[in-house]
Amino acid sequence: MSNTNYNERTSFAINLLCELKNIYVELEKYSADIETCSNSFYEKLFSERKADIAPDIEQYKNNMEKIKQLNNEVTSLINAWYDFTKDSNQIKKLIYPLYFYFKKRSLDKGVKNINTMIQNLTIENRFIKEKITVWEHELEIKAIQLIKEDKDYHHYENLLKKKDLILKELQYLLPSIPGICPLELESNSLDLLIEKLSKIPAA
Repeated sequence: MSNTNYNERTSFAINLLCELKNIYVELEKYSADIETCSNSFYEKLFSERKADIAPDIEQYKNNMEKIKQLNNEVTSLINAWYDFTKDSNQIKKLIYPLYFYFKKRSLDKGVKNINTMIQNLTIENRFIKEKITVWEHELEIKAIQLIKEDKDYHHYENLLKKKDLILKELQYLLPSIPGICPLELESNSLDLLIEKLSKIPAA
């Protein structure tokens, strides 16, 4: 390799690294802006369309309250049953075995019916949660679409393409410079690499 060619390669590599460093800075700024913008779009869309899902959310809350009440009913039935089985006045009665049988049968039937109601409400809430998840996903997609229509996003995409081109050029160029063969070209390692190249004496 001629001295002129070697020096040109080193200088070109430094220029590319400096350009890449600036691109990383811009990408970081645009990423933060896009994230903020994404949140703003999503919140706006959510506010505009929350009336569509409000009845389902209210139904979900009502179902949770009903499930709580039904669980309390089961507890009350079981507590009443245990009180009955420990009631000495009841035990002394001649008809206690028969009363015990029908009381137990009534308890089992009551608990079974309540558990069925709880299960139905739980299944309904599962469907409501799935519907809300789908709705939220649709809002996210819509927010992303709105972001992609913004001119800043197009500039962000162009920066990504430019970054990839520079990285490919550097991955080819740097190994041709003696003593320079970086494994990574991340933003936090560029200054060190630029400094290393700058210290290479002109051939």
